Amino acid sequence: MIRVLVAEDSPTARALLVAMLDADPGIQVVAQASTGLEAVEMAERLEPDLITMDVHMPELDGLQATERIMLRSPRPIIIVSSHARDADVSLSLDATRAGALLVLPKPEGPGSGHFDSDQRQLVAMVKALSHVKVVRRWRGSGSIAGPTIERKARPASRRNPASVRSGGRPSATLVAIAASTGGPAALKDTLAMLPKNFAAPILIVQHIAKGFVDGLAKWLGTDSPLSVRVAVHGETPLPGSVYVAPDGLHMELRKARTEQVRIVLTSTPPVGTFRPSASRLFSSVASSVGERALAVIMTGMGDDGVAGLLEVRRSRGFVLAQDEASSVIYGMPREAVRAGVVDEIVSLQTLPDRLVELT
Repeated sequence: MIRVLVAEDSPTARALLVAMLDADPGIQVVAQASTGLEAVEMAERLEPDLITMDVHMPELDGLQATERIMLRSPRPIIIVSSHARDADVSLSLDATRAGALLVLPKPEGPGSGHFDSDQRQLVAMVKALSHVKVVRRWRGSGSIAGPTIERKARPASRRNPASVRSGGRPSATLVAIAASTGGPAALKDTLAMLPKNFAAPILIVQHIAKGFVDGLAKWLGTDSPLSVRVAVHGETPLPGSVYVAPDGLHMELRKARTEQVRIVLTSTPPVGTFRPSASRLFSSVASSVGERALAVIMTGMGDDGVAGLLEVRRSRGFVLAQDEASSVIYGMPREAVRAGVVDEIVSLQTLPDRLVELT
């Protein structure tokens, strides 16, 4: 039985979340908090398997409560927030950087046409993330470094035998990145460490709840010297710029008759359950720029991206995967490594330097 603490100041929204979770026989809501301080106290006293956390609450907001819980009694936290305004999106994403594992939109009521899908998503994420083992990680000065996953020691080696291909290879002219759970914070830290004159454009597919992409792009750009924005159909990707795939559309790269590459957005069917799909992005980059493609697979659940990375390798592009120790969820990178499509495994801390070196 998964024991859940629901922290939400609105009685109506709180009752809805409790009903949605209690409807599943494998989940039990053990307590309800209406303020941030209550959430912190209940987390320490009851030690739930997972916490759903609202952002706007009295006494302590969701970000402050998340920080205190990750300091005092670390456990998986899902931010459940309204996404009607960009300010809400930004604050929610800041909360994930403070230690939460995921941001989900606040579900609508039973009369909504989205209710069933909202409930399935909420229950699925609670079940998946309740088993993630988080440990406290404190940088001081009121800054939380984000969730650190408790893992067994592993060998220091990070390069596959195929990584010898990096020696003498041409510089990459385009970087394609895919991430899911844990991705926003990892992307923010990576982009913040890249130089303003970064030599290649960066295209990103981030699996995230509908309505969060515009806020995500703005949030990613707050600490980065690069230009970060949601991609527009038909535009030419430029060095020093970052393009985030929009809601509900595949983002691909295609070569025009002039040999110039352009971003193409399509509403073709999802790949698996994903649109945008990492595999669609990677495959298109492989066919457009070949050996000058640099693909990066980062933290997240599932195996989206693996099929596309196979195409990158066949085109002699180069593939980096985030390592297990720095991944919130070592799912997408693990599947890529298992499939033999990764040239080099890197930590989140060394990723920015490798991007600069390879471009």
